[in-house]
Amino acid sequence: MNSEGQMSNFYTDLEAFDQDLEKIVKLGKCIKTAESHVLPQTESQARPLTKLEPEEQREVWEEIVTENQPEEITAAKVEAKVNEKLQVHFSSESHRRKSPRGC
Repeated sequence: MNSEGQMSNFYTDLEAFDQDLEKIVKLGKCIKTAESHVLPQTESQARPLTKLEPEEQREVWEEIVTENQPEEITAAKVEAKVNEKLQVHFSSESHRRKSPRGC
């Protein structure tokens, strides 16, 4: 790969990183307004929450904090809880699409 291609890849990666970072900053502001006094301690704990809407982020984080001691919270637990929430959305959206119109 030539240096022009490497620079292009670098800028693409940098732009993606910047977008992810922006999501995580917004997430921090969102969770900070929640009832919890426990915040994600690592980027890997925060990142999965960015897949959710702000209100859902707070709900999921509150569930995680309620179910775990702060030192027991892991990125895997956050990811599992987020996936559980997304699965509920997917299931209810699928169900609605299968329903006849007008019902």
